[in-house]
Amino acid sequence: MGYSLDLRSKHACKTSEFKWNARLNRESLSHQQTHLPKLEKQTNLCKYQLKTMVKYINMQISLCPNCSEPRRCSKEHLNIYHKMNIADIYDISDSIHRLIKQNKINKTQKQKQNKQARIKRTEIIGFVNSIVQPNFDALKKFLNSSHQKNSKA
Repeated sequence: MGYSLDLRSKHACKTSEFKWNARLNRESLSHQQTHLPKLEKQTNLCKYQLKTMVKYINMQISLCPNCSEPRRCSKEHLNIYHKMNIADIYDISDSIHRLIKQNKINKTQKQKQNKQARIKRTEIIGFVNSIVQPNFDALKKFLNSSHQKNSKA
């Protein structure tokens, strides 16, 4: 999440090719002399996430036990092949970030009036669990039922 492997590999390939050509020409190069733009640092979406959210993400990367071909249990796969609708990871993450950002805006406005505390972690946990837990339970039920079918066969 938040890390483009293709972009990173293309950048590394171009850098290596540039340095290799410089070595063939017997030139000495440093990283600044490669003339390739540095990659932007992307935000880590899992940073500060709750365990249920991280487990939910990890469950969506697991291989689908029902399909004969190796496929991941992503939202798209479950919707297309198994007619199961679960919430998108990015939508959930965006709603969490919006809640926290909105709280920061409210906090700065309230601090001018009276010094009120920031949003409590228990409120964030409650908000996240209200969104994640139903999807987590549905995905867990799907995976467990699939494992039970496979073990009986």
